[in-house]
Amino acid sequence: MEEELSPLVQTDFSDLSKWATLLKEVASENEMGFRAHIKAVSERRFEDADPSEVVAAFPDASVIFIVDQRALRKREILCVDGEDATAMFRAKVDDLWIVENNVSIGNLLFEELMEQVGEDGLLIGM
Repeated sequence: MEEELSPLVQTDFSDLSKWATLLKEVASENEMGFRAHIKAVSERRFEDADPSEVVAAFPDASVIFIVDQRALRKREILCVDGEDATAMFRAKVDDLWIVENNVSIGNLLFEELMEQVGEDGLLIGM
């Protein structure tokens, strides 16, 4: 099962307590019983890596989540298409399950989720 989990990759190591809090929130079920099924990846080789470098490290992933400085500061995680590292948007921590659950089972394509992104580049939650 672990190899089927979507990677949540830390690229900003400036505040480890915020990283720990974010991990706890992502792994928690929401009031409807949903949660993102992720594998936390905290390796210094990804520090300040750009999305294409991170995507290349996970060739079998359908979606990769990147925790950069903005994600730690604003709780808006970068979601990147595993097949096209130029296709990306942000999702609030509370909405990450929408992306992971739908893309991982093929319920929605990454492109379809991109249609639900506001002008600010943030996924409009359900």
